[in-house]
Amino acid sequence: MSVWDRQRQARKKEILKAAEYLFGEVGYSQTTIESIAERAGVGIATVYKYFGNKARIVDELILPDLEKVTASVKKIIANPPKDPGLAMAELVDKYRLLRDN
Repeated sequence: MSVWDRQRQARKKEILKAAEYLFGEVGYSQTTIESIAERAGVGIATVYKYFGNKARIVDELILPDLEKVTASVKKIIANPPKDPGLAMAELVDKYRLLRDN
């Protein structure tokens, strides 16, 4: 990976970190691209260049957890416990983990 690629990845990570913090502190609707850029120490155009809009930032934040939960759910479905109630409880537990994150 080139220096430029590492810098780009670091910048993207800072934007995501800033957005995640602001979403938690003031909520999604009150968080602006401008406030994300300011907290990340980048220009507004940089945030738009990397993500396009606020919804895409949320997608980037949620996708890793969603993929983990989906993989866990697929394992449960492929090899469910004999007790259907236990299977449902395990599935609900996985989705609760996603919600809590």
